[in-house]
Amino acid sequence: MWSHPDERLRANFRIPVFSAHCVLCLHLVQARTLLTSALLVLGSACLPSALVPERQAAPHLAVSPPAKLCGDPSLDEDDFCVPDASVVELVRTAQLTVRNVQPASAGTTGIKKLRLEVDHPERGRLLFYVKWRAAPKGGEGFNNDPRKELAAYEAQRLMFPNDQAVVPPTVARCFDLDEYGGNLQETEPTFAGTNCVLGVMSLWLEGVEAGKDKLFDKERLREDRAYRTTIANLNVFAMVINHGDSHWNNLLISTEDPPRAFIVDSGLAFSGLANPKVHFGIGDDEDWSELVVDSLPKSTVTHLKALDPSVFDKLATVAEFANWKRQLVPVEPGASLDPNEGVRVDAARVQLGLTNKEIQGVKTRLARLLERVDTGKIAVY
Repeated sequence: MWSHPDERLRANFRIPVFSAHCVLCLHLVQARTLLTSALLVLGSACLPSALVPERQAAPHLAVSPPAKLCGDPSLDEDDFCVPDASVVELVRTAQLTVRNVQPASAGTTGIKKLRLEVDHPERGRLLFYVKWRAAPKGGEGFNNDPRKELAAYEAQRLMFPNDQAVVPPTVARCFDLDEYGGNLQETEPTFAGTNCVLGVMSLWLEGVEAGKDKLFDKERLREDRAYRTTIANLNVFAMVINHGDSHWNNLLISTEDPPRAFIVDSGLAFSGLANPKVHFGIGDDEDWSELVVDSLPKSTVTHLKALDPSVFDKLATVAEFANWKRQLVPVEPGASLDPNEGVRVDAARVQLGLTNKEIQGVKTRLARLLERVDTGKIAVY
């Protein structure tokens, strides 16, 4: 029997209602099977009409300064920072107010940029942006798979120290349809027997940029050790989770020193599927699911060798929700209800996580990488 959850877990939305129109977009995806056959997928999504007029960028409203957001008084106004676990937990469970909603970018399906307000017990009111994407009905879909986004975030927490994280903080949340639907054009619950919309929120990183010239500057790789290390760690991570969609727009690096590199949009990870643009090297994109750098930092290799492979079993359940009065309330993740399924639903709960096969894939890819290091096929510095 589930205990009574805190009613404050319900989110409070104070945002304008937008009209919507539908935009078709073509997704070309390649299934990396033994035959490496290509798969074409045609999808559609509804975006706010505010996206269309003159393609003007939405205004960027004020957010909390880094010193307050990250609880470090030494940070200046323009310093890069990633909030700690206490802020991530508030986004996952506490009462939220959404102050602004914007489409993420032209041509992006189903993704919105939300400006959140949340009260931190020590830092007071915090304002920051997150990227929000609602899950398909049933909780998973092609290249929109909340469980994989969450598993990518949890996997990098196992693989790297907090100050070397390569995935922005990411949480799942299910918003009351009566409050959420009218504001963000959702009309149906994600799961039967509930009245809420499940989706993933990840921190909208401030002070970052994308592009091959920023992420793969060969001269800087030779001369800047910190840059070389963060790029190598990103590459290792993309390999281990088999990211599959590592085009340049999904790779970010901070503009301030010390540099921090990040990879986003992990909806194809763990599956063996790959964006054909990346897989076939169309244009100038690199497949970061393969080794792109020519050497790895010794500190990273030492840390990964010390990991017991069983730690990745934690990825079996990366989020769990109790069904309380038709709302999905986050609870502590439990043992997988079905190791062969990624989304598991019964009358009392919803679980998200990796299957046994996907977890074994993580362990196997990491073991092969470390074996190549041990045999001298990959250099260490």
